[in-house]
Amino acid sequence: MDSEQRQHARVNTSLETIYFTEEGESDAAERMHYFGTIINMSKGGVGMTVTCPHELNEKLWLEGVGQSMVPLPGVVRWIRNRQDKYDIGIQFLAQVA
Repeated sequence: MDSEQRQHARVNTSLETIYFTEEGESDAAERMHYFGTIINMSKGGVGMTVTCPHELNEKLWLEGVGQSMVPLPGVVRWIRNRQDKYDIGIQFLAQVA
């Protein structure tokens, strides 16, 4: 994604995190947890390197980002395949504290 398309400046980082997706109906949804590395972040989202493939527009929740005490919801906006890993761009669906 070109930097001209971004609303917020990104800061490079290397922060390991846990994130999850939910599978199934909302009342009986099962959380699937994954590990990822945040490689850059801004007020609007993060870029991450992950080992599990995801789909565009897939919703997920990031734990331990910013000052948030609860998992932050986000949506996958872009994906790049790199051998055995994936770089993904996640747009936050809530404001980062």
